[in-house]
Amino acid sequence: MESSHTGGPTSADEPALSLREVLLRLTLIDRLPKNKVSIDKLFGLLKAGQLNAGFYFHATKIIWISIPQEYWTGLPKAKFRSLRYLSDESKSGTYEVSISDFIDQYMAAVSQLIDSAPSDRGARALEELEYALSASQKRYEVAVRAQDWKNYLERNKIAEPAVRETRGRRPKESWHHLAPIIAGYMMTLDNRTNESRDHDSIAKMILQLAKKDNIPDLPAVETLADVVSKAFDEAKELGSR
Repeated sequence: MESSHTGGPTSADEPALSLREVLLRLTLIDRLPKNKVSIDKLFGLLKAGQLNAGFYFHATKIIWISIPQEYWTGLPKAKFRSLRYLSDESKSGTYEVSISDFIDQYMAAVSQLIDSAPSDRGARALEELEYALSASQKRYEVAVRAQDWKNYLERNKIAEPAVRETRGRRPKESWHHLAPIIAGYMMTLDNRTNESRDHDSIAKMILQLAKKDNIPDLPAVETLADVVSKAFDEAKELGSR
């Protein structure tokens, strides 16, 4: 079993792939025909602990809540199949959970936050509790941290799949206008403490900004999410030089 991350404070340099994006990549790896997806394989990997999933919870700091393996083993397959990837429906394929389903993991993560300020533990505990109560009805999109995905590929000697392009399709006219929005959004991630770091969520926010600017011919969410993923990889490589 691959070692899993524990819940705890995280930062903008820890990107994550939504389950929909992971499903797309697994489907490309398996070379499935059109309209087929590797949903059973993804479910099996989560149940076996081969992939570790979780979600970002916005408390006083952004916290990664790791979903335990037991959650997946006890989840009916029919419920997981609600995660479906449809290339022509940008809103399809999300899998969301509630913080109330992971109280133990939440408390472990909050304990780390409180221990970081022992002189004010009572006030910090009350503040975190207020966040939890206010967010109890919200739904959070499940994702796989980029490093977990990379570890899975390396352990199984699998090359990172390239997003399939449709032959003969004309280039999107919007990319020229999208480029500064993408760059500006990525450069200000550290200031966006209340927004998710998974690639799908970032792509959706960028597309919302583009729509407000009336930019036409926008790409699909999964296409832009792949660009965001490559941007994180490039930034990491440049930072190590």
